[in-house]
Amino acid sequence: MSASRERKKRQAARAAQAAAPKKRRVDVKRRAVVAVAAGVVGLFAVALVVYSSGVLHKNIKVLTVGGTSLTPAEFNYYHLNAQNSLYDSYSQYGYAWDPTKPLSKQEFYEGMNWLDYINDYVVSQLESMLTRYECAVRDGTRLLPEDTAYIDYAMQSLQTAAEQSGTTPDGFLGQNYGQGLTAGQYKQIITRERLASRWEEDRRAELVYSSEDKERYYSDHKTDFDRVSYHSHTISGTLDDPDATEEDVAAFAEAARASAEEMSSRATAENFWALSLEYSPPPEDGDEPDGDGDEPDDDDNSDIDDSDDDDSDDDDDNDGDDGDDGDEEETDPTLNEHFSYSSVTGDDAKEWLFDDSRKAGDTTVIENSSNFTVYLFLEKSRNEEVTAADTRHILKIFPEHDGDEPTEEQSEATKTAAREVSDAWREKGGTERAFAELAAAESDDTGTKFSGGFYSFTKGDAVAEYNDWTFDPLRREGDAELVKTQYGWHIIYFIGAYENWSAQAQKSLQDTAFTELFEARGAEIEKKQHGFGMFITNLGK
Repeated sequence: MSASRERKKRQAARAAQAAAPKKRRVDVKRRAVVAVAAGVVGLFAVALVVYSSGVLHKNIKVLTVGGTSLTPAEFNYYHLNAQNSLYDSYSQYGYAWDPTKPLSKQEFYEGMNWLDYINDYVVSQLESMLTRYECAVRDGTRLLPEDTAYIDYAMQSLQTAAEQSGTTPDGFLGQNYGQGLTAGQYKQIITRERLASRWEEDRRAELVYSSEDKERYYSDHKTDFDRVSYHSHTISGTLDDPDATEEDVAAFAEAARASAEEMSSRATAENFWALSLEYSPPPEDGDEPDGDGDEPDDDDNSDIDDSDDDDSDDDDDNDGDDGDDGDEEETDPTLNEHFSYSSVTGDDAKEWLFDDSRKAGDTTVIENSSNFTVYLFLEKSRNEEVTAADTRHILKIFPEHDGDEPTEEQSEATKTAAREVSDAWREKGGTERAFAELAAAESDDTGTKFSGGFYSFTKGDAVAEYNDWTFDPLRREGDAELVKTQYGWHIIYFIGAYENWSAQAQKSLQDTAFTELFEARGAEIEKKQHGFGMFITNLGK
């Protein structure tokens, strides 16, 4: 072998030897990257398993108020309930979200998505409820028998629903509210809610106001309570003629004003309707002369037990027309009875009608958009009639039966069951508290039993027999009696009845005082949201 060839061979060997460590370093780096990637995948897999197991949902915090923290599982319970409620509400206005798409991908309003809006809404509601709960814990508030009866009823209902679905209570809650929520947590949720409500009811019950307090409140808020009755008739000053000149339009409006002034000078309560016909243009076919178009408001938004009784009178003094279809006499379309301040159209009309100097028979003309309305004042009142009442009741319903009425035997058997409860109540001392406890245990009315049978209503809202017994002028505090209605036999306990304005003033004073108390107590309680917990609740939404 020549020296030249040998030298080239040695150079190649050295080059190969120098390259070997670099190759090994590349292999080591590749193995390190693979190891890290495998570790990340492993951690992700572990995290997925942990998330899927519900451990995070049961243990980490989303919201803390005072000494109480909610887990994602509990938060999701409220969140899903809020979704259902808000969806139903917004759907009525055609503004709800698309349930097939993530909430976070759909705008609610000006850059805020639906998920953020619902989160804010739920957090606000929960902070309010948990603040009440924290106050209850600090004040040593205790649940009443009707509260524990409600909790027992709720847990039994959960058990029944789970059995019907072929699963356990935990499984049923998981199916409906997501992973992590257990029957134990569910019971804790409703217990907190009942204790929070009990604390508020106890505080409100302590806020009792004298007649002088309510009179002062009335004097400062008269338009919230007063109702006015008056006649009104509108004369149009708008010329409906596209070819009319400005002079024609002005002349027509002036003539309308003159007619209204003339009618006002002649008007009395006795001739107002006749004058309205005299000062109306000849009606076209099918038209009827009318008043000024005001509509009375409905001040009573409570549930009405006899709402299906279409031919019953409406005795609510906040309305003028009971809606009866009697043929005995015609209805005066110019007459507006018992109108609230908010139901009167136009600021000028409100000011004139509710002026304290106004006297029966006063008249005026008020212009509004080229129309001239003649008003004749009749009276103003604050509803002195006793129209509000507080009662408790225990209902024993009739057994299922054919036809509209139970048999005599069924009625007597139900009455006997009610009388036995009434006798048991008297043996317990015959007090209101004893009555409330028996209502929670014995009443068949699930709508009131868990409030101790408490039922507050306005005259005319209850079924006739219940209403008539309650508003009997001889009724006295503490009276109790068996009363039969279409639903069964009631044991009714009378707490008290009040003038409508007085009951409203009491509630308004209570609302103001409680709000001040709640805000002051709430300022002492720390509230905190936990970002990671909130993130967990948002997954999948």
